Amino acid sequence: VTQCTFALGISLHVSQPESAVRVQPGHSTALQCFTPDDGHFKVFWLKFQNSSAPDFVALAESDKTGIMIGEKFQDPSKFRLTWNQLSFNLSVLNIEQRDIAVYYCGMIIFNRMFFGNGTRLINMTLNGVLQLIKVVSVRVQPGHSTALQCVTPDDGHFKEFWLKLQNSSAPVLVALADSDKTGIMIGEKFQDPSKFRLTWNQLSFDLSVLNIEQTDIAVYYCGIIIYNRDVYQTHVLHFLVIILLLSNIALCIVTYYNMKCPAFFSPKTNTMNEHLKGSYDAFLKIIILCIWSNRIC
Repeated sequence: VTQCTFALGISLHVSQPESAVRVQPGHSTALQCFTPDDGHFKVFWLKFQNSSAPDFVALAESDKTGIMIGEKFQDPSKFRLTWNQLSFNLSVLNIEQRDIAVYYCGMIIFNRMFFGNGTRLINMTLNGVLQLIKVVSVRVQPGHSTALQCVTPDDGHFKEFWLKLQNSSAPVLVALADSDKTGIMIGEKFQDPSKFRLTWNQLSFDLSVLNIEQTDIAVYYCGIIIYNRDVYQTHVLHFLVIILLLSNIALCIVTYYNMKCPAFFSPKTNTMNEHLKGSYDAFLKIIILCIWSNRIC
């Protein structure tokens, strides 16, 4: 269980009650993740397997019922996700060897990221032993330093982060940056400038580890969060505003010509003098009404 307590006295946590689940090929299992009962947050599942980069499983939001599912986990005969604003559970069906991994449930709240302790699937046919072997790509010596580089997209709105994964512990957030901001949010354990330095310039997000100790030996993952749906909704909003503006202009024109030529728009006919009487004042009122309605849009 990972908890964060705010000054208001609200304790938020993400909890994975089972640290390990023994499974057999062809069987199924359900992984549980309990979330806070209040506040606005995002909750997600990640799959860590061998030396591969983490796989994004799914993401849900506290104030929405829908679930965004990763590309590799959209087969309903293999994976099922349930979200009810109190728990975000992942069911793995017809288990195969490729499903044997560690599944972490995490939460994003107020630009901070927290993780549960992870649930490890253990294949009983392999004597109950699961080894997560991580390939070390940078060779270091105690007391020396090294720099880890991460290149970012050159366009769009996104957040980029570094995670530290060590042994069987839950991932730890190193730092997080926003594409349209210059500041960096640094995790509590990485704020010592004599040990860690982060550089962010919207094109790369680099992490330097200084005076290396045994506790620094780990796997460091760089990841990004992209908000495609927000961009889409903005385009739709602009389109609707244009349609409403054009509709208001058309309404103004039709109303004006209805006053000028009532016989054309109405079966009743009036004399020109009756129609033109007060038409100028009425037209001004219509124009003002149209401008006012456009400003609302």
